[in-house]
Amino acid sequence: MNDPRERRCLRSEDTRTALSYQLAYSAVQSGMDGLVLADNQGLLLASSPTTRRPEEIAACGPLALDPDEPLGPGMGARDDVTVQCFDFDGARLFLVGLGGMVSHRAVALIRAMRGVCRILRTTIVSPVEATAASAS
Repeated sequence: MNDPRERRCLRSEDTRTALSYQLAYSAVQSGMDGLVLADNQGLLLASSPTTRRPEEIAACGPLALDPDEPLGPGMGARDDVTVQCFDFDGARLFLVGLGGMVSHRAVALIRAMRGVCRILRTTIVSPVEATAASAS
């Protein structure tokens, strides 16, 4: 029998929805309170549905890499925040995880990063592909 909550049952052709599913799965599996994907300017790209104030968390993502930078009110203790920075197709992206055990967050962020990259590779059409498709 298929469990409807099993992650492979939740698929979407829409990039933002697919990313939300990926982040939700990673957050739940690791016991995090929330997980967001942000760009290098701190703009929210996607979040797990349970994340409270995802825009604020995304804005702190790039700042959280600097241990001397204050995270802002409502972010909790620095120990409750883990950031995974990575590059995808020339863009610097940040996964920010909140709550849960530090060791679980670290592993979950690596898995989430792999899932995010897979989703972005399969759902985003490059300008070259779009031009070739429209010419046919």
